Amino acid sequence: MIIMESRFVVVILFIFSTLLSCNKQPDKKELPVINLNSISAINDSITLSLDDLGWKEKLIPLETNDSCLLADISVICESINNYWIVSNGEVLKFDKEGRYDRRIGKVGQGPEEYGSAYKIQLDKKAEEVYVMDYFGRKMVVYDFNGKFIRTFRLPEKEFMANFSLYGNTLFYHGIENSLIPTLLAEDIKTRKMETICSPDREMEVGEIMLGNSFMSEVNDEIYLYHYFNDTIYKITPEKKLEAAGFINLKNLMFVYDEIILVGDKTAKMKQGGPRVLVDNFVNTDNFFFVFYRLCDEMAAGANSSPHLAVYDKISKKEYTNVALLHSAEPALSIRNTSKLFSADGKRIISYIQADALAETDLVPGIKEDDNPILVIYYKE
Repeated sequence: MIIMESRFVVVILFIFSTLLSCNKQPDKKELPVINLNSISAINDSITLSLDDLGWKEKLIPLETNDSCLLADISVICESINNYWIVSNGEVLKFDKEGRYDRRIGKVGQGPEEYGSAYKIQLDKKAEEVYVMDYFGRKMVVYDFNGKFIRTFRLPEKEFMANFSLYGNTLFYHGIENSLIPTLLAEDIKTRKMETICSPDREMEVGEIMLGNSFMSEVNDEIYLYHYFNDTIYKITPEKKLEAAGFINLKNLMFVYDEIILVGDKTAKMKQGGPRVLVDNFVNTDNFFFVFYRLCDEMAAGANSSPHLAVYDKISKKEYTNVALLHSAEPALSIRNTSKLFSADGKRIISYIQADALAETDLVPGIKEDDNPILVIYYKE
């Protein structure tokens, strides 16, 4: 049964038609498929050259001074003239050469402040920064110079821990153990909220939250992948979901009872073997990148091993467990532990710590304790 408020009759009909349409989607042979359903294939690792795949890189060392010391980086966004970094709950702005510009907003409990920046999105046309203060349950908006513009409340559902901004629409999504995730769309001008789809089940008390959703924009088209659903969806301008690819987990996907903890903190059902958990999904015009873990016993806190799968949309080849090696400098390789952020359809952004390149001549004058270095991967 699909769970939703009864007053949204139109939404119920829409979701029903959407689910029906998903069953009528093109055959998997016609769309990209990443198969992560074989332990033997996952254990068979290979290496590929970034050069052979046509990827090049540009290094941007971020300025280091007492005003902009960075801890771990959790978010990287890019506008025409700047990079926007979230580190230690703060938003910092750098120019395209890596020179520090300013902090955006202030950390605090005031109406024009945020307690901690959890996620950010850029409205490049209006030149505004949307800062999600997840624990403060509010969104704070600043202009590109850090001037406060407005604030408004986040949706009440606490698991809505992520958002994306495309055009005039804010899409709210989060972590939800269900085949169909909650996906809300809010018009940033009228503040009208629509429910695009709602979950098919409610999570139980003690359930480990694994069902993450990932959104991306490629060539002005919006894509959504949700862990407990094997379909990569494209969201049409009419806000309907159309299949655009598949991540095939089959029997390696978690079963709900395996992640529901009961009285003694053991799982309701013993895990029936290794399971695949997707940690990140990055989409470009030519490639899918899937960062995932192979987990022995999630409920028992057992160790898990990270992997990277890549699908080449041009050659229609999939690589289940791959490392993308840089020919000259190993630190610039894309591996299973790399942090990738989507910039646009043709480029992706990552970063490495300064000490990884301190003894090379790739970044003259870099010291081990300097700020991280942005790595821009692109195809010409």
